[in-house]
Amino acid sequence: MSPSQARKAYRAALRIAQSEEYDAQQVLALLTVAAIAGNGDAAAAVASWYAHGKHVRKNARKAVEWFRKAADAGNSEGVYGLAGAYERGIGGLEKDERRAFELYVRSALAGEKFAIPEVARCYLYGIGVARDEVLGEIWLERAVQLQIPF
Repeated sequence: MSPSQARKAYRAALRIAQSEEYDAQQVLALLTVAAIAGNGDAAAAVASWYAHGKHVRKNARKAVEWFRKAADAGNSEGVYGLAGAYERGIGGLEKDERRAFELYVRSALAGEKFAIPEVARCYLYGIGVARDEVLGEIWLERAVQLQIPF
């Protein structure tokens, strides 16, 4: 499947998900096909379904696999999901707060707004990085400016 076809499958999944004929299994099938073809948004969506148990049995290992595929495709939500998995040591990953911090920063810089308060928290509490209240406050201030809940 070409990247163009993967985007079309992803868009089709979104249309069905927002329609009155919503069919979770059809949406998951389209998202999965698009994700396997390299669509990072689709991979992040599948990961989220497994991470939260939405229409599928909750499965941290599968969530991490799909977050990794999303991250590999350049999706900032995938990077963010991996960061959380490393911080907690779930989904078959060994707990690694340093790696989690690096991924939170990478995700925030790539545009994942929910990663911004996580970077602040890491600096403020010394999670995966040396405690630095000044940098923590800077990141926290940015989260407030963007009205990101934390």
